[in-house]
Amino acid sequence: MTILTYHVLDSRVESGAAVSAAGSTVETVNGASIGLSLSGDDLLVNTATVTQVDIKASNGVIHVIDAVLMPPAQSDEMPTMNIVETAVAAGNFTTLAAALEAANLVAALSDESETYTVFAPTDDAFAALGEETINTLLNNTDVLSEILLQHVVSGEVDAVTAFSLNGTQAETLSGNMIDIMIDPETDTLKFGDATVTMTDIMTTNGIIHVLDTVVVGDVQVPAPAQSLVDIAVADGNFTTLVAALQTTGLDLVLADMEREFTVFAPNDAAFDKLDEATVEALFADAEALSDLLLYHVLPDTTVQSDAAIALANSDNPDITMANGDVATLSVQDSMLYIDQSQVTTANVAADNGVIHVIDTVLMPTP
Repeated sequence: MTILTYHVLDSRVESGAAVSAAGSTVETVNGASIGLSLSGDDLLVNTATVTQVDIKASNGVIHVIDAVLMPPAQSDEMPTMNIVETAVAAGNFTTLAAALEAANLVAALSDESETYTVFAPTDDAFAALGEETINTLLNNTDVLSEILLQHVVSGEVDAVTAFSLNGTQAETLSGNMIDIMIDPETDTLKFGDATVTMTDIMTTNGIIHVLDTVVVGDVQVPAPAQSLVDIAVADGNFTTLVAALQTTGLDLVLADMEREFTVFAPNDAAFDKLDEATVEALFADAEALSDLLLYHVLPDTTVQSDAAIALANSDNPDITMANGDVATLSVQDSMLYIDQSQVTTANVAADNGVIHVIDTVLMPTP
């Protein structure tokens, strides 16, 4: 009976009046409200489309819709947890909870003196962004905060009210405007480019609607941080060097974003100058290969080419490499050299240091 009475208004409302009421909610005989909106020329009732109007009857009027309306779920129990507590208890918003913590928004969304509507992306929604993007956002809290706040609307907006707002935009706490629409093909509510998969989770300070996608919108997300190893791999001209780093485990060292390094990196052409037997012998001897690789690394410092040239022209052009051996910087015909190897490309920036490309593999002291 409750479903049937949710389809009935207690007065005669013809199509013209219904269209005029689009953008509002109307109470049904059930006691719950429906949301009226327009999608082009079509009148929508919640997410259902009116397919035929103004069928006259002796005691009213009938409008035909293409889906059964389900009344909002009613609960006699008052919510006992706030927005953040409810999300944490649900178990499928762990990334959202971590993001709110990182962006220092937990206190704001736990404030019982305010009410909010949160369009909450699930863990799967965040996972679709990719681990690199998530880590980038967690390390750029201003951007993360803007993205999170554009999932939050001030005040309580239940599903029926959201249905009535079809075709409009919601102003979020970030100040960004997000489209609200009903997809007529799937009869689903959309918030930006995300689909609302569950509605009206009530909390002590607002309402949660669940999203299947994180709404990034027009927010500019910084490029993911790239380590020295990431840069070398992406370049494509350091395949032998990368293989050597992976063989010795030094790829993990040079990928450490908590440290910084200066790497004089021989490209594939530099390794090709070595005879095949020498390369094979190095790869067969992890200790010797590690010693050679570390002779190309200045640890815990980022030395740009101008600083290296200044050092090369000083009274002490020697530098101690990561393996403990000393290499010598020099300038010949305006070109920077380390030992007998020429720097062909300088200052290739990574987020944990710098690469100077060299044309010859450096050989440590025997």
